[in-house]
Amino acid sequence: MARNNFNDYLKKGKEFYEKALKSKTEEDEKRYLSLAKSFYKTAKSLSSYPIQKERINNVLEEINNRLSIMGIPLISLENKILPVLIFSSFILCLFFLSMNFTGAVVGTAKNDFSILGILFFIGGLIFAFVYARSKR
Repeated sequence: MARNNFNDYLKKGKEFYEKALKSKTEEDEKRYLSLAKSFYKTAKSLSSYPIQKERINNVLEEINNRLSIMGIPLISLENKILPVLIFSSFILCLFFLSMNFTGAVVGTAKNDFSILGILFFIGGLIFAFVYARSKR
């Protein structure tokens, strides 16, 4: 079953790529290239053979080149926001884990702030993991 899905995604990617090459307007070409890119990426994730992945990477590189020539930004919003989230969660982690840092030493339960610091640290680790996975 998975093999058929791979072939279907590969066929759809090729179909949209050919439509993009034949399209008359730049807007249609951008739309078809974006669709082809998403289908090729899905086919690449379903592929288990390195040769197929290499061929798909070549096609994806060609699509990215055509999109960059048209002025389409290749960096997604996720790749812009995740480093900010990672940095801010680690800063907040330090802020809540260190009582002397905040000056909130008197009249507060130390455990509450420590739990918040631990949660921000875990959040930072999760964001870092997601960012590392998206870069691969």
